Amino acid sequence: MPLLTRRLLLREFVETDFEALREIESDPEILRYRSRSEITPAATREFINNAKAQAAEQPRQQYALGAVLKDSLRLIGELGLTISSSKYDEAYLWYSINRKYWGQGYGTEAAARLLRFGFEEASLRRIFAECHPDNLASARVLEKIGLKRETTASPERLRFGLSLPPTINPPTPYPDLNTVLSELVTAVRKALGETFLGACLQGSFAVGDFDRDSDVDFIIVIAQALTAEQMFALQYVHGRLFELESAWAQHLEGSYFPRDMLRRPAASKQLLWYLDNGSRALVQSAHDDTLVVRAVMREHGVPLAGLDPATWVDPVPVDELRQEIRAEMTRWWQEIQADPERINNHFYQAYAVLNYCRMLHDLRMGRVGSKRAGAEWVKANLDPAWTGLIDRAWSGRPKPEITSRTRADPDELRQTLAFVRYIVGQL
Repeated sequence: MPLLTRRLLLREFVETDFEALREIESDPEILRYRSRSEITPAATREFINNAKAQAAEQPRQQYALGAVLKDSLRLIGELGLTISSSKYDEAYLWYSINRKYWGQGYGTEAAARLLRFGFEEASLRRIFAECHPDNLASARVLEKIGLKRETTASPERLRFGLSLPPTINPPTPYPDLNTVLSELVTAVRKALGETFLGACLQGSFAVGDFDRDSDVDFIIVIAQALTAEQMFALQYVHGRLFELESAWAQHLEGSYFPRDMLRRPAASKQLLWYLDNGSRALVQSAHDDTLVVRAVMREHGVPLAGLDPATWVDPVPVDELRQEIRAEMTRWWQEIQADPERINNHFYQAYAVLNYCRMLHDLRMGRVGSKRAGAEWVKANLDPAWTGLIDRAWSGRPKPEITSRTRADPDELRQTLAFVRYIVGQL
């Protein structure tokens, strides 16, 4: 069961691993954080023999693997999953890396791949790990791969764990859309290999109030920036998906997010590879590099593959979320004032009305909601004179591929400009 990462091969142990494994298991700096103060050569030999025997067991209760550099085939670490439940659905994750290779990300790379294997291929429901309180580097690795700090009765151990939801439901109530999403995940996973880490829905299918006129917002989490070869493969994937008979295939919208960028937003928005609604090709855009998207992923993200979307994103402070929303409302209004033609089509005129409803609602509530929730909130709490405009905007959502090419009604456009000015005046 070899597992590949960008730099490593995780494979079963063989007899010739003895010397490299002894270098790890005889290092006092490594042993001081383990439960045993000494591991004898005989114990190392026995471990290798046991690992080989356990690999043939069915059902398997122990996955003990060597971490080998792909370029030199040198063994630099050991790691594994020990099944700890009679239902074979819970496992303890452990690892050790040769001290010569500390600080280079190998522990994170290997542990993250094994975590994915545990959930996606070994059908585990829960994975946990422990480390010594002084072993801060290991604690950071466990948090980085998505495990959460848990309480433990022993002050001598820190425990981290992650559990999958008790049941896996279809991502949406629409079978035809679920088929398209399955095609998307399967094709992208094949194109990206080990670079693919996970996928989820965000947007209206996450926060609610979706319908058959909603676009389908997704995020693909990747290990690092895409190569030219991967981009070529993805452009083919999205071009092929666009040609599917289902109308949902023409309304996919989303970005490819490197894991570290997703977790730690930069001071300024970064370009991502992005598929726009109605498009068959990826372009570079900062469209999804927002705290709003991160907040939706963390609080409401619908998993399509990989770990719970909340594990990829740190909590979004409410003050920072409000600051971003306020800035976006102001920025877009300045652009519309400078060039009203930006929204002079039926689709964007209606979109401006509903999006400003949503943004003001989110600003007041301190959380991200849907356009429908925003529209109803504005109708209930602000000047009722805008009710007709809002209702017409909602009814104008279908068939954006047509309405985006149809000029807005001049009177509706004038009312929309006045409405946006009114909403911005509420800041």
